Amino acid sequence: MADLPKGSISALWIIGLVYSVLGALFVVLGIVLALTLEEGLLFCVIFGGLGLIFLILGIIFLGVEYRKRKNAEQLIASGRYVWGTIADWRVNRSIEVCGRHPIVLLVRYVDGRGREHFFRSPSLRIVGGPQLRGKQVRVYYGDPDFRHYYIAADCEALSGRSCGEI
Repeated sequence: MADLPKGSISALWIIGLVYSVLGALFVVLGIVLALTLEEGLLFCVIFGGLGLIFLILGIIFLGVEYRKRKNAEQLIASGRYVWGTIADWRVNRSIEVCGRHPIVLLVRYVDGRGREHFFRSPSLRIVGGPQLRGKQVRVYYGDPDFRHYYIAADCEALSGRSCGEI
Protein backbone atom coordinates (compact mmCIF):
# COMPACT_ATOMS: atom_id res chain seq x y z
CA MET A 1 0.00 0.00 0.00
CA ALA A 2 1.36 3.43 -0.93
CA ASP A 3 1.98 6.07 1.66
CA LEU A 4 1.53 9.77 1.52
CA PRO A 5 4.74 11.66 0.82
CA LYS A 6 6.71 11.88 4.03
CA GLY A 7 7.63 15.36 5.15
CA SER A 8 5.71 17.06 2.37
CA ILE A 9 4.68 20.50 3.51
CA SER A 10 2.73 22.67 1.14
CA ALA A 11 2.89 26.44 0.91
CA LEU A 12 -0.75 26.63 1.98
CA TRP A 13 0.06 24.77 5.20
CA ILE A 14 2.96 27.13 5.96
CA ILE A 15 0.85 30.21 5.26
CA GLY A 16 -1.99 28.83 7.37
CA LEU A 17 0.34 28.16 10.28
CA VAL A 18 1.94 31.62 10.10
CA TYR A 19 -1.44 33.38 9.79
CA SER A 20 -2.88 31.40 12.71
CA VAL A 21 0.04 32.19 15.01
CA LEU A 22 0.12 35.87 14.05
CA GLY A 23 -3.65 36.13 14.35
CA ALA A 24 -3.66 34.58 17.80
CA LEU A 25 -0.85 36.90 18.94
CA PHE A 26 -2.67 39.97 17.65
CA VAL A 27 -5.93 38.95 19.31
CA VAL A 28 -4.17 38.40 22.64
CA LEU A 29 -2.29 41.71 22.23
CA GLY A 30 -5.53 43.53 21.51
CA ILE A 31 -7.21 42.08 24.59
CA VAL A 32 -4.23 42.85 26.84
CA LEU A 33 -3.99 46.42 25.56
CA ALA A 34 -7.74 46.89 26.00
CA LEU A 35 -7.47 45.86 29.64
CA THR A 36 -4.37 47.89 30.51
CA LEU A 37 -4.68 51.18 28.59
CA GLU A 38 -7.22 53.97 28.97
CA GLU A 39 -7.69 54.13 25.22
CA GLY A 40 -7.84 50.34 25.16
CA LEU A 41 -10.99 50.02 23.10
CA LEU A 42 -9.28 51.53 20.06
CA PHE A 43 -6.32 49.12 20.39
CA CYS A 44 -8.68 46.21 20.94
CA VAL A 45 -10.55 47.00 17.74
CA ILE A 46 -7.39 47.54 15.68
CA PHE A 47 -5.20 44.68 16.95
CA GLY A 48 -8.02 42.32 17.82
CA GLY A 49 -9.81 42.90 14.51
CA LEU A 50 -6.72 42.35 12.39
CA GLY A 51 -5.75 39.40 14.53
CA LEU A 52 -9.18 37.86 14.15
CA ILE A 53 -9.00 38.20 10.36
CA PHE A 54 -5.57 36.55 10.26
CA LEU A 55 -6.67 33.83 12.68
CA ILE A 56 -9.75 32.98 10.64
CA LEU A 57 -7.78 32.90 7.37
CA GLY A 58 -5.09 30.73 8.95
CA ILE A 59 -7.66 28.27 10.28
CA ILE A 60 -9.34 28.10 6.85
CA PHE A 61 -6.00 27.43 5.10
CA LEU A 62 -5.06 24.75 7.62
CA GLY A 63 -8.53 23.19 7.29
CA VAL A 64 -8.25 22.99 3.51
CA GLU A 65 -4.83 21.36 3.74
CA TYR A 66 -6.01 18.94 6.44
CA ARG A 67 -9.03 17.96 4.32
CA LYS A 68 -6.80 17.25 1.29
CA ARG A 69 -4.51 15.07 3.37
CA LYS A 70 -7.43 13.24 5.02
CA ASN A 71 -9.13 12.58 1.66
CA ALA A 72 -5.90 11.08 0.27
CA GLU A 73 -5.54 8.89 3.37
CA GLN A 74 -9.14 7.68 3.01
CA LEU A 75 -8.66 6.87 -0.67
CA ILE A 76 -5.52 4.88 0.10
CA ALA A 77 -7.22 3.11 3.01
CA SER A 78 -10.15 2.09 0.79
CA GLY A 79 -7.73 0.07 -1.33
CA ARG A 80 -9.58 0.77 -4.58
CA TYR A 81 -7.04 1.60 -7.26
CA VAL A 82 -6.31 1.22 -10.95
CA TRP A 83 -3.00 1.18 -12.75
CA GLY A 84 -2.58 4.25 -14.89
CA THR A 85 0.11 5.00 -17.44
CA ILE A 86 2.03 8.25 -17.37
CA ALA A 87 1.02 9.86 -20.64
CA ASP A 88 2.76 13.21 -20.25
CA TRP A 89 4.53 15.49 -17.81
CA ARG A 90 5.21 19.18 -17.50
CA VAL A 91 7.43 21.38 -15.40
CA ASN A 92 5.58 23.55 -12.91
CA ARG A 93 7.46 26.82 -13.36
CA SER A 94 5.34 28.63 -10.79
CA ILE A 95 7.31 26.86 -8.03
CA GLU A 96 11.08 26.97 -7.66
CA VAL A 97 13.12 25.55 -4.81
CA CYS A 98 16.93 25.75 -4.96
CA GLY A 99 16.79 26.44 -8.68
CA ARG A 100 14.68 23.35 -9.42
CA HIS A 101 11.07 23.07 -10.48
CA PRO A 102 8.70 20.22 -9.58
CA ILE A 103 6.87 18.31 -12.27
CA VAL A 104 3.19 17.49 -12.77
CA LEU A 105 2.22 14.13 -14.24
CA LEU A 106 -0.69 13.46 -16.59
CA VAL A 107 -1.80 9.87 -16.03
CA ARG A 108 -4.03 7.99 -18.48
CA TYR A 109 -6.29 5.05 -17.67
CA VAL A 110 -8.57 3.16 -20.07
CA ASP A 111 -11.47 1.40 -18.37
CA GLY A 112 -13.18 -1.83 -19.45
CA ARG A 113 -15.58 0.05 -21.75
CA GLY A 114 -12.73 1.70 -23.62
CA ARG A 115 -13.25 5.16 -22.12
CA GLU A 116 -10.15 7.15 -21.35
CA HIS A 117 -9.73 8.85 -17.99
CA PHE A 118 -7.00 11.41 -17.34
CA PHE A 119 -5.64 12.32 -13.92
CA ARG A 120 -3.32 15.19 -13.00
CA SER A 121 -0.91 14.80 -10.11
CA PRO A 122 0.04 17.55 -7.69
CA SER A 123 3.51 19.06 -8.04
CA LEU A 124 6.07 16.30 -7.41
CA ARG A 125 9.76 16.56 -6.56
CA ILE A 126 10.83 13.88 -8.99
CA VAL A 127 13.83 14.02 -11.27
CA GLY A 128 12.70 12.91 -14.66
CA GLY A 129 10.93 13.83 -17.77
CA PRO A 130 10.65 11.88 -21.00
CA GLN A 131 11.83 8.65 -19.35
CA LEU A 132 8.75 8.71 -17.10
CA ARG A 133 6.36 8.24 -20.04
CA GLY A 134 4.87 4.79 -20.11
CA LYS A 135 5.58 3.96 -16.46
CA GLN A 136 2.72 2.61 -14.36
CA VAL A 137 1.42 4.34 -11.22
CA ARG A 138 -1.43 3.55 -8.89
CA VAL A 139 -4.43 5.85 -8.98
CA TYR A 140 -6.61 5.46 -5.90
CA TYR A 141 -10.21 6.48 -6.45
CA GLY A 142 -13.30 6.91 -4.34
CA ASP A 143 -16.24 6.89 -6.72
CA PRO A 144 -16.87 5.05 -10.00
CA ASP A 145 -16.64 8.20 -12.14
CA PHE A 146 -13.13 9.00 -10.78
CA ARG A 147 -13.94 12.51 -9.54
CA HIS A 148 -11.94 12.00 -6.34
CA TYR A 149 -8.53 10.42 -6.82
CA TYR A 150 -5.00 10.32 -5.50
CA ILE A 151 -1.98 9.42 -7.62
CA ALA A 152 0.54 7.38 -5.65
CA ALA A 153 3.68 8.44 -7.50
CA ASP A 154 6.61 7.80 -5.19
CA CYS A 155 10.09 9.02 -5.98
CA GLU A 156 11.88 5.68 -5.76
CA ALA A 157 9.59 3.86 -8.18
CA LEU A 158 9.59 6.56 -10.83
CA SER A 159 13.09 8.00 -10.83
CA GLY A 160 15.17 5.41 -8.98
CA ARG A 161 16.20 7.99 -6.38
CA SER A 162 14.87 8.87 -2.98
CA CYS A 163 13.06 12.17 -2.54
CA GLY A 164 15.89 13.46 -0.37
CA GLU A 165 18.38 13.23 -3.23
CA ILE A 166 16.43 15.57 -5.46
